[in-house]
Amino acid sequence: MALIFPRIAQNFIKNGYFPTDVPTLDRICSALDIGGSAVRVADPCCGEGAALLHVCEHLQSCGAEVSSFGVDVDEERAWHAKTVLGTVAHADVHDVRITDRSMGLLFLNPPYGDLVGDKADTGDRKQGRERHEKVFCRRTFSLLHPGGVLVLTL
Repeated sequence: MALIFPRIAQNFIKNGYFPTDVPTLDRICSALDIGGSAVRVADPCCGEGAALLHVCEHLQSCGAEVSSFGVDVDEERAWHAKTVLGTVAHADVHDVRITDRSMGLLFLNPPYGDLVGDKADTGDRKQGRERHEKVFCRRTFSLLHPGGVLVLTL
């Protein structure tokens, strides 16, 4: 069973935007219970902020005091996220300074694909290319404090 209609999925693909669907978010939230503690949550590729808002609302329903932080490279999506999340930066996550070990929950739905390199084509198109999601994860994993929760959608 498809979670998104193919025509709509193609529109998202064209914009490089792959939002996490509600059934997946519900399954993620069912595993989260932070209780009455304060928690800082971040989504460094937040899109319109809907996924992180869903998680924040769940954590608040569990009694947690939530502070949310998002980053998105697309201007329109970042401005929309600013209306639903606490703090949002319109930037590339690689250009944003965020304190290491400062987040209690890190929500990652990173971009995927091969990075474009400056090297000449050697015939083996995969040789020497690094995956975008690996670079993204290396940049963001350090934001999570010890004992924090990592939500990584693949």
